[in-house]
Amino acid sequence: MALKENKDMQEFLEEIEKLRQSGKLIIVEGKKDIKALSIFGVKAVEINGPLEIFAEKIAKEHKEIVLLTDLDPTGRKLYSRLNHYFSQLGVKVNNDFRNYLYRNTKLRQIEGIKKYIENYSCDLGKAFFNSA
Repeated sequence: MALKENKDMQEFLEEIEKLRQSGKLIIVEGKKDIKALSIFGVKAVEINGPLEIFAEKIAKEHKEIVLLTDLDPTGRKLYSRLNHYFSQLGVKVNNDFRNYLYRNTKLRQIEGIKKYIENYSCDLGKAFFNSA
């Protein structure tokens, strides 16, 4: 079992690294999400103001973004509305990391990433934070 857990955690950490290196603007719901991602060197911005106006501001500077709202019902609803606005404005929404989380983890809130790794019972997850 430990080998599979280590393989799963290695894949998880690789997906975070892809997100970090993507160079795309990463949009999250709040400050706790920003803090959770910053532990991995991932820079994100918080949704603020009316959604339509927020999307218009982002669209002026970005043609592709990562929309990383929570995977709970509230986050999915917010994602749907923002995805619609961005699509209308010609901004591509990259869903790779979001889809990975949904399909391969039980993680449903972005702010829980650190705790998810800390609670993972494999050596790789523990080693990540012991070396940081």
